[in-house]
Amino acid sequence: MRNLWVCIPARNRTILTEKTIDSIYFYTTLFDKIYIYLFDNYTEIDNQRMNFIQRLINKNKIHYYSYCGEIATQKVFPKIMIHHWWNKMMETMLELERQKNEHYFVLCDNDVLFGPEWDSYVLTACQLIEKKFPKTAFITAFPGGIPTSGINNGQYVDCTNSFNNVKFKILRSKEGGSSSFWFMNKRMMKNLQWSAHHIRRGVGRFKTHDTEAWNFIKRKNPSVLYASAVKTDHPLLLHLGGTIGKSICNSYDPVAKKKQNNNNTPYTENEFEDSSVEEIYNLFKNKCNKW
Repeated sequence: MRNLWVCIPARNRTILTEKTIDSIYFYTTLFDKIYIYLFDNYTEIDNQRMNFIQRLINKNKIHYYSYCGEIATQKVFPKIMIHHWWNKMMETMLELERQKNEHYFVLCDNDVLFGPEWDSYVLTACQLIEKKFPKTAFITAFPGGIPTSGINNGQYVDCTNSFNNVKFKILRSKEGGSSSFWFMNKRMMKNLQWSAHHIRRGVGRFKTHDTEAWNFIKRKNPSVLYASAVKTDHPLLLHLGGTIGKSICNSYDPVAKKKQNNNNTPYTENEFEDSSVEEIYNLFKNKCNKW
């Protein structure tokens, strides 16, 4: 049995959070079971938010929910703590497992829309990477998952999707990009466990989960091409944070807030409350991920 475990750190953005979750169920076809863990951090909790969470639980859309504030995170950037907690939870789950199944893990933001056949490409990439590039730390999507400047000339692999026979590329880089989507197998998850020393570097920070993760990996092996990004003819994922509404994390970071305020977002969340994930994907598939 092939299982998918998903960790979604969330702050406000009720509508986009549910669209992210709905897109996972709608476009995922190659996993027997999907388990979604939702971690609210610093979210404005009111009756509307709690009714929303209750509805997600009652509809079996999420399988774990928690709320964390400043005391729980010890003033560490919440995404760092959430990834750490979730990683430990997954480690315990695997130790308790009686029947050995095939497990994969996704860390994603709550403003990411999954697209058609995303799972067939990352699973194909994962199978090849384990054979040829076993030091890879995570699989992501391009553009966005790695910066264009991080791609070394010639460091790519031509692939054929094992499920639909479509050609695509894996771009390998020693520079990671956004941590809005990381796909990992069990080995990758285990290697991304942080110590308290690494977690402390996030105290008083408003972002940095991704950059601190790159530093953590590079200190282990400075020369390794640790990020592998899947490049296809259509976007596997859409990161809608800068397109629909404004990033909550950026609003707490003075530098990012200034940049964000200078960029007008053309859409609000409420405009898409009644839209299907398929409609949203088709509308934005040529407008996002232009990093």
